[in-house]
Amino acid sequence: MENRSVSEPEINVENGIVYYVKPYKTNKLEWVFRHLDCNSIYTEDEPGSKEVYFICYASSKEYNYELYKVWKEKYPKAMLKAAVTTEEVNSIG
Repeated sequence: MENRSVSEPEINVENGIVYYVKPYKTNKLEWVFRHLDCNSIYTEDEPGSKEVYFICYASSKEYNYELYKVWKEKYPKAMLKAAVTTEEVNSIG
């Protein structure tokens, strides 16, 4: 079993996709910068909300297409968040 701090949510990893046991609530902007290059699936209480609930995400950019298939098959009513790429961040400033 891996060591995690008390505040980290419980996860399962399958085929390069990280699934939260319970949806993980966090700020969208904070999420984007912690998960560069990796797409994710989330829901929100209200459209345009800054706080959202992440269901799962690709563990690396190589699994983004696998995540897309998961979204289509398991979570079509949730939202698919395309990743901000490292290249995009590096081009700022």
